[in-house]
Amino acid sequence: MAVRSLEKLRHPAVRDFLIILAFLALTIVMTWPWILHLRTATPGPGDPYLISWILWWDYHQTFHSPLNLFHANIFYPYRYTLAFTEHHYAIAVLCFPFFAMGLQPLTVQGIATLLGFALSGYCAFRLARTLTGSNSVAWIAGIVFGFIPYRFSQLPHLVYLWAASIPLLLEALVLFLRAQTRRRAVWLGFTFFLNGISSVHWLLMTLIPLALSALLFLFRNQGWRPRDLWRRGLVAMASAGVALLPFLWPYYRVSKLYGFVRNAEEAAFYSAKPIDWLVGINGNQMWHMMNDYARAPERELFPGFLPILLAVAAIFLIKPSPADEPRKKFGFRPWKHHARLFWLSTDFDFPCVTVDCSLCCCPRCPTFTGLPAGPQAPSQKKFPDLVAR
Repeated sequence: MAVRSLEKLRHPAVRDFLIILAFLALTIVMTWPWILHLRTATPGPGDPYLISWILWWDYHQTFHSPLNLFHANIFYPYRYTLAFTEHHYAIAVLCFPFFAMGLQPLTVQGIATLLGFALSGYCAFRLARTLTGSNSVAWIAGIVFGFIPYRFSQLPHLVYLWAASIPLLLEALVLFLRAQTRRRAVWLGFTFFLNGISSVHWLLMTLIPLALSALLFLFRNQGWRPRDLWRRGLVAMASAGVALLPFLWPYYRVSKLYGFVRNAEEAAFYSAKPIDWLVGINGNQMWHMMNDYARAPERELFPGFLPILLAVAAIFLIKPSPADEPRKKFGFRPWKHHARLFWLSTDFDFPCVTVDCSLCCCPRCPTFTGLPAGPQAPSQKKFPDLVAR
């Protein structure tokens, strides 16, 4: 029986499922005690309620009138009103079972936020494991990517927490460039489509890194000659692009109908400057005062010292090992080591899980009030009635 159990653990699907569970456990610890207050807690007074409605609307409209998904029940008589913001459709699809179970929109939004941390970490784990063949490197990469301090400053913005599609897409690209099979071409196209329907922001911002990564890999390995690379690769990407058109067309129409276009000044304001990478987030116990004078909205990017030191160590101190050697073990042994790295890699960011401390869900925070719904925000009980009007 023991031998059969070990054989089951070695199965890739079981192994990856256990890894996802591990990242879920880490998420619960890092955001504790949010898991105990999912029905009433919110990381902010504005965006979480909007996102809760978006997730509910995606679920509702998919089963009632999918062709009118973007003609939402807000801002009448305007058209394509869902395209006034991110549609969150891929995130909503994963949350459909929670709505089917009868959970309220605010609760589903909280679950989706926790899943965003865990799946971002897991997909970064997959990418690092594919690139290096090392489970140790993969654990460190997954923990750093999943729980980087910047994510905690973006708690109200679910779409930025759900960055799982980015490393998943890059991994699919690497796998396809290594072997241009039909199966891997389909996977590449699917992950590109998944990234596009997860976030319009991620779709646009990953196009250049994706292209540069492909060029770097091809020139480094002189792998641009196989005919299947271009034939299957182009078909996969073109198919994904066609599938994305119904989700992108409404944004084009909104830009033409109502002039919703980001100008150069807005782009410059929200673009990171070198000093932003040395600004600690407000909720961080250790680095919250770091370069406070340079603090700007959504540009607190300091990752902590440990990720930087680990990256430098990987470049200068680690000798390459045979490519097939690290793949022989699953990687349970590094757990004790990574349990210590886990707390350090995010620089103790876990006690306060909200940007707006007036709505903090941490009992140790002096502003914690138990998070009642409050008169300024719709209660959970009334929320479905509100979004249905």
